[in-house]
Amino acid sequence: MWNERLVDAIIDAAKAEVRALRVVVVGIGAVGREMVKCLWKSSLSFSEEPLVLARTAREVVIDGKTVPVQEASDADATGSRWGFTACHPARTV
Repeated sequence: MWNERLVDAIIDAAKAEVRALRVVVVGIGAVGREMVKCLWKSSLSFSEEPLVLARTAREVVIDGKTVPVQEASDADATGSRWGFTACHPARTV
């Protein structure tokens, strides 16, 4: 019985931590767009929408939803726990 309660407590703590995650996606070409879609479709619930960074600031539409893109050099990714890069390693963002 106590094992089940311990496991439940661990799972609850892990879910709370996931909800507090802030995610960054670097690059918004075809791969970056798919990453954003996958994050939206995942069963994880994040504290806010993914921060999307690219060489130039703009807005893009993904699945009918407007997504703001910030210039990578000006963006503040402080507090982000996960970063996904969708850009070529030889390029600088």
